[in-house]
Amino acid sequence: MSDALLGWILGIATFLVIAGVALEGAEYVEEIRERGWQLTNLWKFTQKLGFAMLVIGLAAEWYSSTIIHDRDARRIIGLTREAKAAEGKIANDKKIANKAANDAAKLGVSVGNLHDFVKRQIDRNNAAVTELKKNTADLEKARADAVKAASDAKGDINKAKQALAQEIAIRNQIIAMTAPRTVTAEKQGTFIESLKPFAGLVVNVFTPAQNSDDAGPLGTLLADLLNKSGWKVGSGVPGSGWVKTVLVCIGGHPNERVAAAAKALVLALRANGILSFIDMKEGPDIPMSGFESPLQHPDMTILVGSKQ
Repeated sequence: MSDALLGWILGIATFLVIAGVALEGAEYVEEIRERGWQLTNLWKFTQKLGFAMLVIGLAAEWYSSTIIHDRDARRIIGLTREAKAAEGKIANDKKIANKAANDAAKLGVSVGNLHDFVKRQIDRNNAAVTELKKNTADLEKARADAVKAASDAKGDINKAKQALAQEIAIRNQIIAMTAPRTVTAEKQGTFIESLKPFAGLVVNVFTPAQNSDDAGPLGTLLADLLNKSGWKVGSGVPGSGWVKTVLVCIGGHPNERVAAAAKALVLALRANGILSFIDMKEGPDIPMSGFESPLQHPDMTILVGSKQ
């Protein structure tokens, strides 16, 4: 209920009280009584009306006063609570301020020099950040240099590997050029087995006298291996000429078995690092000289010449 409404109610109640008292007043009643018995009933009604107005006015005044008192009491209680809350907040703020002052005092800071203290701390932090950035940049540069050095080292290693591989290849070529041609003991069994399917063929193994030193031993070894494969082998020295590598001479019109045997022989020789070819222009009947006796009408003739 608003204060304005309560004011109106209180005013009306006061008016009713005053009017009730007036209507019940002795002087006023006496004045009415003088008008005669005709006004007796009006007097009684006026007396009752004044009494009722008095009771109603007193009740309304009591009700209004009670409401106003209750509202004022609630307002006072609310203000008291707010005052206590404000006092508590002020006390808490004082504690925080005192603690901040104590902490500042421990750091040697007062209100007067707080700005300078904060500025010094900011400057120190900025200096630390700048130093950290510089160190980070140095570390990044060192890392980049290390990566580049590793890459350069890797490139140098690859170049060294390539150079070593080239040297090994050249060395192997030199060894192959200087080492005598042969079929090692470990590979002789495989060599013999690859030529056994052609057992019974007739072959002459000729070694020209003017060729390299390893030609004679290689010719002798080939004759021995072919014998073990079941071939019929003769030997001798050709009449003249210089022969390079190992030539398997089968002529221009060999039969299929002879052609297949010549191919198998060349492959077996190459598998052992001995350079050899099939010659379909010469042979198989090739003139010879010396005291050896080759076989007549051979299926093929093998000329063991120099390495190259």
